[in-house]
Amino acid sequence: MESYDIELVIDPAAEFFRSRTVIRFGCDEQATFADLAAHLVDKVVLNDHALVVSDVWNGSRLELTGLTTSNVLEVEALFPYAVEGRGLRRATDPDGTTYVYGMNFPDAAPRVFCCFDDAGLRAPVTLNLSAPEEWSCLVNGTAEPIAPYLVAGAAGPWATLCRTTIPSRDSPVPLTVHTQRSRAAARERGAEIADLMARSVAFYEHHLGVPYPYEKCEAVFVRDLPSLAFSLPGLILFNDKVFDLVATRGPRYAATIVSHEVAHAWIGGLVDCGDDLWLVEACATYLSRTAVPELAPGSDPWAAAEPAPPDATYAPDAELIRELAGTIGHENVLRGLSLFFGRFAHRHAGRADLAACWSELTGRDLGTWAADRDVSSCR
Repeated sequence: MESYDIELVIDPAAEFFRSRTVIRFGCDEQATFADLAAHLVDKVVLNDHALVVSDVWNGSRLELTGLTTSNVLEVEALFPYAVEGRGLRRATDPDGTTYVYGMNFPDAAPRVFCCFDDAGLRAPVTLNLSAPEEWSCLVNGTAEPIAPYLVAGAAGPWATLCRTTIPSRDSPVPLTVHTQRSRAAARERGAEIADLMARSVAFYEHHLGVPYPYEKCEAVFVRDLPSLAFSLPGLILFNDKVFDLVATRGPRYAATIVSHEVAHAWIGGLVDCGDDLWLVEACATYLSRTAVPELAPGSDPWAAAEPAPPDATYAPDAELIRELAGTIGHENVLRGLSLFFGRFAHRHAGRADLAACWSELTGRDLGTWAADRDVSSCR
């Protein structure tokens, strides 16, 4: 994969949104297919040749033939907003204001733009949102390659609660926290969330020895997110109810959910684990629980709590890493993760690759570590 150029044209009052995509890709075969789950496809151009849509599109796949080693695919289509589940979602605040955001994990990217929907086919992405003039558009486009399901943005009349800078290892990273306009007065809480994000980045950079991998670090609180939060490269989506929970559930809850999502900049973002998706959450949970005592002094992140912490679903997977730390040492677990992130930066890797890094550092054969783990777990 060479690159994606994506433009989403958003009219909050319309039934559909328009998506224009240009994909540049190489191929060793003469034929393949792209994923495209649109309502209507207006245009398909492959290597400057316009294709007859009805001949190549079956509602979910776009058949591509006559390919060369270097190809350009242009697609323009209409898509419905996602009413339930994943895709480009439209949400309305109690004050009547509409907002739009994307949630494409694990397989909804073809419902937003034409793509090769394979976690291993990462590519640099340029994402542009065309929206009403008074709206702000937040995107996670990056110069580094990312998987299609990690491409998303958020558009609306956001209120910016905090804008600061993280003194990252490579260069200062802009950090911003946004919410719906109805929460514009909650600047103190926004600053507290930004502080947790900045301290989480500093913790991981120090203990992993790997700089924060993106050009910016933004958070936006959105309504009706299908999960509590989801971390994209450079942009974290939080469910709006988390904005209240971080204030009412106490320091451990706030530190856990914020540091967990920041950890995904490294595990799930910098390196994704494809068929070993459980490993993404296991590592993020282990890293986050390692950070919590520093972010919320006096907290025991491994102790039982009522109500359950926000990462409770992933705790059994993180325990596999914690048990490994009991064998090879916590510092070697972190050193292995550091080696893993450096070796597979901006690439797709998995459990065997991470186990190999730990084996290399410790001189132990850890190739069978977690080999029986059910690989169907997902974020």
